[in-house]
Amino acid sequence: MSQQVVFTRAFSELVWLLVYRPGSSDEQKQALRAALLETRDEGFVVSSAELNRAIAAASSLSPTPNELPWLSELAARMLGHSVGLMDFAQGAKAVDVLGVARVLATSSVRGDEGATFDARTQSLQLTTVSVRLGRAGFVRKPTPIAVARVPFATPARTPAMEVGTIEGSSPVVHRRGMSRRTGIGSPTPSVAISRIPSPEDRAHATSEQDQMVEAAFTHGGQRPGLDDLLARLTGELNVAATPALLADLTRTCEDMARDGLWVGVAQLLHAMAERERVVTDADVKRAFLINLRRLFKPGMLRGLAQLLARRRDLRPAIETVFVRSGDVGADVLVDLLVASNLASERRAYRSALAQCPSAAEPLMHLLQDPRWYVVRNAAELLGEMGVEEADGKLLGVLKHGDARVRRSAAGALARLGTARGVYALQPLLTDSNAAVRLQAVHGISSARLPRSVPALVQALEREDDPEIQHALLLSLGAHPTHEAVTRLTEAAQPGSLLHRKASAFRLAAVNALGEAGTPAALSSLRALQGDRDRDVRSAVDRALADHAQGVVATR
Repeated sequence: MSQQVVFTRAFSELVWLLVYRPGSSDEQKQALRAALLETRDEGFVVSSAELNRAIAAASSLSPTPNELPWLSELAARMLGHSVGLMDFAQGAKAVDVLGVARVLATSSVRGDEGATFDARTQSLQLTTVSVRLGRAGFVRKPTPIAVARVPFATPARTPAMEVGTIEGSSPVVHRRGMSRRTGIGSPTPSVAISRIPSPEDRAHATSEQDQMVEAAFTHGGQRPGLDDLLARLTGELNVAATPALLADLTRTCEDMARDGLWVGVAQLLHAMAERERVVTDADVKRAFLINLRRLFKPGMLRGLAQLLARRRDLRPAIETVFVRSGDVGADVLVDLLVASNLASERRAYRSALAQCPSAAEPLMHLLQDPRWYVVRNAAELLGEMGVEEADGKLLGVLKHGDARVRRSAAGALARLGTARGVYALQPLLTDSNAAVRLQAVHGISSARLPRSVPALVQALEREDDPEIQHALLLSLGAHPTHEAVTRLTEAAQPGSLLHRKASAFRLAAVNALGEAGTPAALSSLRALQGDRDRDVRSAVDRALADHAQGVVATR
């Protein structure tokens, strides 16, 4: 197989990988090495016309050649960018070959005659690759050293792309023979292009070439600077220029992620998400959506999430990105929250999840998780997010065997405030765990549903925990029904000589009567103005004074 054949196949696979497997950097490096290996001894020309003729002939082969998709993709990309011919000099630089391949892999702009492609290649400052563009045959030579081995006006036919006539052969035989001569359809290893070079060729590959390949990928094929890209993103956007800009942004973002530069990734993604949010042009917005969808992959978002706990200054920007990423970002955060063993990380993931509407569904699934802490976190987050449709699933969690989970579920239902959820808290007033009972009281109190008063009164009769007793009294004050005020009036009395009530209990009842503020409650307070307990008298005076000020303020 000729060197031209190997180079063309390797370069076409590199373009195909950049289009369809943008994250497969190892495979891309293998293809780039295989192409560079051939340019050590001579240069090569890839012509669009010859490439298409060879592909058309190879399409009749059976079975279809393995490399045909690569070559077809290269031909389609050259046509889309109006590239008629590419001339690779002997000893072509890795950064130039990779840069041209990456520009070919970007979306073309219909009808621009290669102007967008030309602008992108100019920014690469190529020195070892020339291209012929547009219908008029405009030549963009490398700078500062022009490569003039092949006249662009009449490009030389190459062994890889030559399509000659074979006298005395049938059309089918002619096509098959030509295809075999071009290398299309010849035996190809099932694994990467890296197997195409012979062992002898690989033995001569120098470490310097490997360093060039690594450097080309590290610097992203002369990718634009981050500040320059961000500045261009804030400028005026139009249908013609936006695809090229977004392609540069996306490629730079992927390169930085590959290099572990997650701070830069966060800045770029946040800037893109914020710019997309205010875009009104439908075509420009569509271009943003395509590129953001390409970047919102689990691997990218997982790397970004690691900054949430470490960089508080970047947390708002990263949270914005995760909200914009939708289901993918929510799933990543949920997985990280479940797997993390560090409290700081869990807090950061929870904070981000609380802002992601798409997290509701996966969080509701986690309510069935066997791990108590996972269920607790999911319940609390659903409450913080205000996911009212989760109240039905949270009802089942109220029967969980772990008191910490029951308490979190009660708090979530209290936050949601649905009638079904609040009424479901009443059985928890008899829970064996004091923290659960207290949370149930607070939840019922915040909802202010008069139908809960009987349950609160019954709970007060049997409760012996002072903190919960005070909470129950205040909850009755928040539900100023006749039954509630009657029970509070009884609680505010000093009691008998043998069953004297604690001063703190009576003070809580007095405060609850002041909270109720009904005529009956105020009458009960006035009856206590002469109480023997000085603290009770002071509390009564404050409650009546507060009520009087409130009445005056409302007039």
